[in-house]
Amino acid sequence: MVAFAQQDGAGAFVDWGVLHVSVTNIAIVGAMLLLFVLALVLPFPGHGHAAVTPLPVRVDPSPDSPDKDV
Repeated sequence: MVAFAQQDGAGAFVDWGVLHVSVTNIAIVGAMLLLFVLALVLPFPGHGHAAVTPLPVRVDPSPDSPDKDV
């Protein structure tokens, strides 16, 4: 089996009272939070803030309308 890290000792841990977390897990959670914040802040590709001009709507008066020319 291939070992990517030194396997002869325990990993580095951070203790906050009853919380005992490895440094690797803190780095992974931090990276996930960073990606989440970036996904909220950065614009979605291809959806710029281009000005959208609405199409003109032509409304024909109904046959019973008093505004209709006779």
